[in-house]
Amino acid sequence: MINVSGGQAQVNISNDNSTLNATQNIQVNPSEIASLITELKDNIENELKNNQSIKNILLSQAQFIADETDDEKPKKILKTAINTIQDLLKYF
Repeated sequence: MINVSGGQAQVNISNDNSTLNATQNIQVNPSEIASLITELKDNIENELKNNQSIKNILLSQAQFIADETDDEKPKKILKTAINTIQDLLKYF
């Protein structure tokens, strides 16, 4: 099995009745994530001045993402927040 994630590949080879356990740790640059979230928030503020309700939803989701990225073990609902932002932005 070959897993590729974050531009890194991990190859696992197992023969006969052997058991293979592997762990892949993917690290990201926290300052880059913080910068992207700040940029997202700024764009939301600038582009949705006339749609306060959608703007508030998007900003709250962006803040949730920011809070979770600071956590060592982010909640699985983080993906839902990202999907919510993506889905709402499709209409603008």
